[in-house]
Amino acid sequence: SYSAATDDEVVMLQQMYSRHAVMLDFLVSVSDTNTMTLRITSGLDGDRFNPLFSSLVKAKFIKLSGQSVFPTPKFRQAMSKLDKAFRTDTGVMTTDSSLNITIK
Repeated sequence: SYSAATDDEVVMLQQMYSRHAVMLDFLVSVSDTNTMTLRITSGLDGDRFNPLFSSLVKAKFIKLSGQSVFPTPKFRQAMSKLDKAFRTDTGVMTTDSSLNITIK
């Protein structure tokens, strides 16, 4: 289905988000884009981008039409459920200060 994400699909997208937040945040902010723009936004070379892109297609998080890439309602729903406080793609760990976590 292109409209509803299961709990397992949300977990899968969460795992992708921890490494590819910039690209996924870009994708959720547009109504459509193209493969080249998505690849450039990802910062990945083809060997690393292609499996990620393929996973998004297989999970029905994006639809393709010619050169256009469209985020699906399922993708937007799953993105709204993610914990975006922790990201590893930037090399910086962030945390919600309201959790009062001290790292020593």
